[in-house]
Amino acid sequence: MQERFFKIWSVVTNPLWIPFVVSFWFLSYNTYDNDQQVDVKLYLIGLLTIIIPLLIYVILKILGIVQSIDLKTSKERTWPLICYTILIVIVARGGFRDGFHTPLYYFFIGIVVASFIAAVLSFMRYKISLHMMGIGGLLGFVFVLLFTMNLPLLYLIAGISIIAGVTASARLYLKAHSNHEIIFGFLTGLITQIYIGV
Repeated sequence: MQERFFKIWSVVTNPLWIPFVVSFWFLSYNTYDNDQQVDVKLYLIGLLTIIIPLLIYVILKILGIVQSIDLKTSKERTWPLICYTILIVIVARGGFRDGFHTPLYYFFIGIVVASFIAAVLSFMRYKISLHMMGIGGLLGFVFVLLFTMNLPLLYLIAGISIIAGVTASARLYLKAHSNHEIIFGFLTGLITQIYIGV
């Protein structure tokens, strides 16, 4: 029962969903005059951060470059991470030319840097936790909003911290990562967001 819960939890907290969820929350949290422009931006983010990465995964699996959606080995992660980093660069360059939503722009720049670090480490055969990198990045982004925009986000920070703890426990229980891979993944996401956002 516990193993099944942690497997489902790992799917729910997959880092693939985080950019779109954060974008949807941020854009919904504020009110804008041009709702159509916001919708287009969300469609672009969803396409480039979820749909196309999944299609790339299917292609890489057909080619035998990856074996499973979990990307269990560092070798399997290199090409997906490189492709994902390029897609996030496209989001940052193409989705924010209007000069609006600057905090969200820097959020994506943080993802670019963190993903690049993860890709380099994978090339060096070191596998950090992408789940924890995503949660760490989410927490870092909320910290940035708290300090730069003075938004009332303390309860959200507490909730994300709990999610981070459960996610770390899930990855350890499923033997997907070691302790240092969990910690380094979390810190990579957290520090890149805070450094770039502040």
